[in-house]
Amino acid sequence: MVMLSHAFKGDCKQIILKREITYEIAIRSLVKNILYGAYTPIPESFSSNIRELISEMLTKDPLQRPSIKEILQKDFLAVISISRR
Repeated sequence: MVMLSHAFKGDCKQIILKREITYEIAIRSLVKNILYGAYTPIPESFSSNIRELISEMLTKDPLQRPSIKEILQKDFLAVISISRR
């Protein structure tokens, strides 16, 4: 969401440009990127806190991902919730 695009992408551009790849192959490419955790890195223009949180949330192993409670307990997010009151 911070980059205003999908985290994982398939080969849809090649379908449009070359019309050589079928929809099924594009979906396989997308699924492969999701399974391998291959996503566009978050630019350094975002804070290290946000980049680290996104990396944690996109970790392949679901047991290693933070819970919503852990996410909301992050210090840099506490400042946001306090300022909204």
